[in-house]
Amino acid sequence: MRIIILFTIIISFNGVLAENLSSNPIHPKWVKFKPVFVKGTCPFDISNIHNKDDVICGSVKVPETRSDPGSNLITLQLMKFPALQTSDKTNAILRLDGGPGGPSLDASRAKYLADNTENSLRQIGDVIYHDQRGIGFSDGDICRGIPDAYQYGVPLAPDGMLAFQSTIKQCLEESRNKGINIDSYSTWENALDLRDLRIALGYKKWNLIGTSYGAQLAQVAASLDTEGVRSIVLDSPAPTAAIKTGGWGAVGYGFRTSLQAIDQMCRESAGCTERHGILSKRLIEAIRSFKEKPIILQGLNPSQFLNGKVILDDKLIALFTFQLLYDEDLYRDLPLFIEVLEKKDELALRAYVQAVAWPMDTQIGQGMRFITNCRGSAPLSDKMKSIYHASEPEFSDWLVFHETTENCKAAYKIEPDQSVAEHRSNVPVLIGVGQTDPVTPPFMARQIASNYPNAQYVEFPNTGHSVLFSGSCAKDLLLTFLVSPYEELNIDCITQQKPIIVTTKYRITNAMFQQINLIQNGKLPWGLIINALSAILLLCITLVSIIRLSMVTKWISFIGLIFSTTSYSYAIFTSIKWITEHPLAAPMSLPYSVTAAGWLAIAGCLLNIVALIGSIRDSSKVQILILVTLNFLFSMSIFITLVSIGAGP
Repeated sequence: MRIIILFTIIISFNGVLAENLSSNPIHPKWVKFKPVFVKGTCPFDISNIHNKDDVICGSVKVPETRSDPGSNLITLQLMKFPALQTSDKTNAILRLDGGPGGPSLDASRAKYLADNTENSLRQIGDVIYHDQRGIGFSDGDICRGIPDAYQYGVPLAPDGMLAFQSTIKQCLEESRNKGINIDSYSTWENALDLRDLRIALGYKKWNLIGTSYGAQLAQVAASLDTEGVRSIVLDSPAPTAAIKTGGWGAVGYGFRTSLQAIDQMCRESAGCTERHGILSKRLIEAIRSFKEKPIILQGLNPSQFLNGKVILDDKLIALFTFQLLYDEDLYRDLPLFIEVLEKKDELALRAYVQAVAWPMDTQIGQGMRFITNCRGSAPLSDKMKSIYHASEPEFSDWLVFHETTENCKAAYKIEPDQSVAEHRSNVPVLIGVGQTDPVTPPFMARQIASNYPNAQYVEFPNTGHSVLFSGSCAKDLLLTFLVSPYEELNIDCITQQKPIIVTTKYRITNAMFQQINLIQNGKLPWGLIINALSAILLLCITLVSIIRLSMVTKWISFIGLIFSTTSYSYAIFTSIKWITEHPLAAPMSLPYSVTAAGWLAIAGCLLNIVALIGSIRDSSKVQILILVTLNFLFSMSIFITLVSIGAGP
């Protein structure tokens, strides 16, 4: 999950406050238009895909502006994965990603869908992905890859916002000069593209699965293509019309309710409250501390931050924290994240920032994202701002919600299209939402559900944003719905989900992460390398020396050798497992159990000391003394290596 998604959702929420203020008729020429699918070479590398024949790539040309009879045609790129079993043409599935602005076509996703068939959507029917207009490999080169407001190396607000306004205003003008009708890169045209894609691919009906903005797009598309949609799946849906309650305060409300849910998880986890206190209170205080004492990080990846610099103030830290709450897999390690903020640990903060920031990549549809949001926006009056701000003043300030209208006014315009309305349909709908989702909270999903008489609403406890692919229960419900969308789902599996246990036992150390960081930055951790090479050399000598010792001394040395090598293997295995399963905790901790490796290493050293004493009684005293000494040095080398990576006792 990346910061760009957060800015997108916040901007689009401003848009759903608008009424449908303009019309956008479709010219008869484009009503009768017959789109065609053209099979082609995949625009990404498929050499690592085993089942290459299961990846079908191609393109479809669609009108850029359907209200203009003289409109240009633009090319949309797509990839299709055939059903695993023979199926009719009504069970195809179109996946719609969130954002907007993020590409859908890439090699890793293609490999997963082609080579992994267990519990796959392909059991239901063909699966299709496409890059929406202005994104990825599709046409519409509008402000791609320009920096977002947090990437300019200045405070996010107002400096970053002003820099972004200036950059995108100039960029949009350049796009106009290239003959691109930038007004057409909106949700309305995007939704009409889906109908043309369905016709071009030869499907009478298909199923739409949308996540976040993709769910917003699916709602619009289903109302425009009433005969072509079999069912809709709305995963963490963003609304398409005015929010009846909460308004912009809903974003701050979502932030607060997520933190309250984390507090509840802590109370239910043995020893959590006793060790960590009230997590939300500590977190809010930690974020506040960055207002007076921001952290400036230099030397970052220039593809993510201009001049390799970012300023971490309270607003950016709050936005980053908000983003973390999307992912329930990170909840258990929030106490460690809070410690990073409290200590202002620059090594850990650097790791977090570089992991979460999008690259300034031409695959990212920054211009499309901006226009889509502004076409769904209406100016907020000062009175409306005051009302929304009053519900959650501090969180609202942190999430810079009030800047959206100003951005659109300064760099483009606000002209809502026809997508900004309540969309209704009689097709079966599955709505899934996370109970702790900060950005599309459950009350929004419930409002959307009221527009669909055949909707089934499922709320997942202790789950954040994007829920229907997050676990076996959610996936089973999704597949069951797609097979028989009119049948009522049995949601008992939700009550059987394991609770999230907040981490309470760990060891504070960044030694291992420092070594990893050196490698990631192209540097060699020479201390660790020398220790490891010394240990390997001494191990070889140790094995030779054991053969020459008397029976008792031999076994003592051999057991010491086992203890030492086991300690090293256990430390490496445990550390790698921790880093893999606890990415949020990795920069400043290791599991508490890693201390066992240090004690094993000490035991190995002690056994070799015993062997050293016993070797004095052997006939070849000098030679044996040297060999046993080497055994002892091997054990000490292992111990020093463990200490250097933070795995000592």
